[in-house]
Amino acid sequence: MGYHYFVDMHVEVDPQMTVVRSHEIAHDVKNHIRAQIPTVHDVMVHIEPTPQPLSKTQ
Repeated sequence: MGYHYFVDMHVEVDPQMTVVRSHEIAHDVKNHIRAQIPTVHDVMVHIEPTPQPLSKTQ
């Protein structure tokens, strides 16, 4: 038993990024969080376009 957490988050990506790549990022984020924090039961990642494309330095 014990506590289980559910995470609901938004991740901003470059609006020019493909849907496939955005989907991969969402899965990577979810898997990383669950691997690092065992009490997290599920992660819902919402992909959102950034207001403007990020520069290479951001």
